[in-house]
Amino acid sequence: MSQTTSKAPGPSLPITQLDDTHDRGSETYQVCNQHRSVRETPISNLSSNHAASSSNDPGIQNTKSKKTLLQIATVMSSLCACVFLAALELTIVSTALPTIAAHFSSDSGYTWIGTSFVLAHTASTPPWGKVSDIWGRKPILLVANVIFFAGSLICALVDDLAVFIAGRAIQGMGAAGMQTLVNICISDMFSQRDRGLYYGLTSIVWAVASGIGPVLGGALTDRLK
Repeated sequence: MSQTTSKAPGPSLPITQLDDTHDRGSETYQVCNQHRSVRETPISNLSSNHAASSSNDPGIQNTKSKKTLLQIATVMSSLCACVFLAALELTIVSTALPTIAAHFSSDSGYTWIGTSFVLAHTASTPPWGKVSDIWGRKPILLVANVIFFAGSLICALVDDLAVFIAGRAIQGMGAAGMQTLVNICISDMFSQRDRGLYYGLTSIVWAVASGIGPVLGGALTDRLK
């Protein structure tokens, strides 16, 4: 005698709930396909896209442009001259302060001769970079040189200590611009791989000028007495 067993039907889901479940499943399937396509993108396509974007960037093109040895020597000699003058003017008066104080008949005011240069140099360093971004590197570097030589001319011609200190402050402003623009120009012209070499060269020039400054200042003071 055969017996038939029947199973009770399970709970049926409403049609709206089935549609929602199907929609969520479709969305999940689409997201998985998108992730799979991203993972399966060939590296060659990524590199080609990166190369195309790099070719459209003028900053990268300028960095990768080749420069001749004559161009590098010409530019670096000018930049090193700026660094040399800025470092020399910082230390050349250290051994001449007693003579300068005697010339201006001042017992205490001479302390501002060195301080005014350093203070103006430190205070005026930050704006030079932003100004050069607006007006360009070369014009602002030339302006810094003009300011530096104007301060030097004032110090050479005046007979009043207050005006002499003001001239030293103007020198400090110009020296700050020269030093800042030298570093910016090197970073603009050379790649990251080569910058260390040229930064090291300017550091050597700075060290040599800082060492020569006191000796040269003492020699000039003894000769002009």
